[in-house]
Parts: sequence; structure tokens; C-alpha cells
Amino acid sequence: MVTSAFNPPLVVPSFSSRGFPQDRKNLRKVTRQHFRSFADSFSSFLVSAFDLHFGYIRPSDIPKNSVVFVDSGGYESREWEDDSATHLKLLPHVHEKWTQALLARTIRSLPDEPRFVYVNYDLEAGLSAQVSSATAQLRHLRSAKRSFLLKEEPVLVKKERVRGQMVPIVRTLSKLPQVADSLSKFEIFGITEKSLGYSYHDRIANLHLLCCLLKKLNLNLPVHVFGALDPLSVRTYAMAGADIFDGLTWIRFAYRGNRCVYLSNDILTQSDLTENFTEGRNAVYARNYVELLKLEMELKDYRSTGNPQKLKIDPATKSKVRFAIYQAQHSEAYKKLIGSPSQLSGRP
Repeated sequence: MVTSAFNPPLVVPSFSSRGFPQDRKNLRKVTRQHFRSFADSFSSFLVSAFDLHFGYIRPSDIPKNSVVFVDSGGYESREWEDDSATHLKLLPHVHEKWTQALLARTIRSLPDEPRFVYVNYDLEAGLSAQVSSATAQLRHLRSAKRSFLLKEEPVLVKKERVRGQMVPIVRTLSKLPQVADSLSKFEIFGITEKSLGYSYHDRIANLHLLCCLLKKLNLNLPVHVFGALDPLSVRTYAMAGADIFDGLTWIRFAYRGNRCVYLSNDILTQSDLTENFTEGRNAVYARNYVELLKLEMELKDYRSTGNPQKLKIDPATKSKVRFAIYQAQHSEAYKKLIGSPSQLSGRP
């Protein structure tokens, strides 16, 4: 069987122990069974190094013909939620403390092949420290792809961190020219959806600024938005310039066009009511799989033509996204870091 090629744009379903809070007592069994049932269907997917290390997903179950993103494990190990979460955080067991050393050990136990993408252990530190740490963590890789995950920088007062306060991401992005040479050693640039801002306007504007700045710096790095997989957000962030999208919405909701529907409601309307809820959920996942395939083809068509009409977004929403991008291109940060919009041609 031919190995899938790494060819962004990519829609990357996530597999995670965080996806099944209702099955805490049998979490390993449920997570592994779900992975074995669906992973082979996808040409690309994301798994957590945390889950691989602690046995929620077994390395031996990874299909031989898919692009595999191995996330840093921070999402599974910390008190952090993405926007699609429908439950309280499920804390790891007491014996599941996650460290950078464990991530390194996990990565070294996995294949160093072109179809594997490894993400650095994310640090809440200054940009230079983040890039240096990521470079050191992934420098041993020869064939696999290295993804740099940018996190917000903590606010420091007299060298002491201010709890709960982070530097606005636009200030961190303004420092990218200083680390451009180091970033050239990576194949992907990643950022979490939440790190982009506290409104959709800010997220679109900051993402567009990031994509344009990478181009300005001659860094041909596809941008990966972590934690964003619902169809409308994917299309929106693609308009802003992003290339890779992952998340757990495909097992938390049912996709209906650009909307995410409560799982039980979709089962109620789509089944004959005799299915048990496990069968019903699996049927939803299968329907979502088809929608994700269509979405990825739509993104590829959009990227190859540059025609926004290829993206299935309603006119009112598309107009708001365009306006946010327009405002981004006329912001002080854009003018300072990039210049006028006309100085960048083609894809942001």
C-alpha cells in the first residue's frame, strides 16, 4: 500500500484519551478501540505522545500508510481545554506525570520517517527560549518532519512570572525576524487556536499576520492551527492563510454543513432509533469522516485556485472574515513587520 504524502492543506482528526470522559474506568480500552476502528481510514491523523507513552494508544496500532502527527502531550497532561470541549478536564492519574524527558523517550521509540511529524514540548517562556528548546529536542531527527509549536509568553515583572497573565501574541510575533534562521530548521509552524486571541477578529488578524510574516521572512512553513477542526473555523482560518487543522470535534459533535450538532440529536434524527448509543456514535463518526474528506478536497481546490468562492462559507460570515483580514493588513503591526499588502503577492 502506498504511503500517504505530506501535502498541505491537511485536515487532521485527533485521537486522544481526552475524548472519552464518560469512560474513565475503561479509558485505555475505549481509546485504543476507537483508534483501531477509525485511524486506518484517515490519510493523516494526530496522536498524543502522552497517550502513546502511557498505553492509551499503542505504537503497534499505528497504520503503515498514514501521515502521523505526534503531539507534545501537553493537552492530555495539563489543566487546559480547547473551545470544543463539552466536559470538565479529565486529570491524569497520579502516576502519569508528563515531562520533556518522557516526550523525548517516546519520540525516539517511534519511526524517523518522512510521514511522521513530531511536535516539540511546549514551554511558556520567551520566544528565543522556545525556539532553542524545540531545536534541541528535535535536532536528532533525520527524515521525520519537525513542527515548532509557539506558545504565548508569560508576563514577567522583575523577572518573576505574573500568574495568569500572558503577553499578547502579536508582540511575540513581532520577534519572529530575530529567530528566522533557527525557524528555518523546522518544516511546520504550529500555534494553538486559543493563543491567537480572545475574539475571532483577533484570531483571524493574528493568524493572517503570522502567515504573511513567515512569507516575508522566506520561511516556507505551512501553518498548523492546533485544536481547530470544526468545518466553519477550518474554512475561516484557511482564508486567513493557515494550512493544517486538527481537533476532537469530529468525536464530540456531528457535522452538519458548517455547524456542529449535539451527538444525541444527530443520532435521534439519523438512526431508526434501534441502535444503541455506541453504534449511534460510531455512525456519526463515519459520517463525519466523509465530511472531513470533502472539506480537505475543498481546501486543496481553494489553495490551488486562490478563489475564495471555493470555500463553502455563507456570504455574511465570509464578508466579516474578509473585513478582519483587511483590518489586519492595515494594522500598525502589519505595516511595521511586512509593509503594505501589495508587497506580498499570492497566498498569504
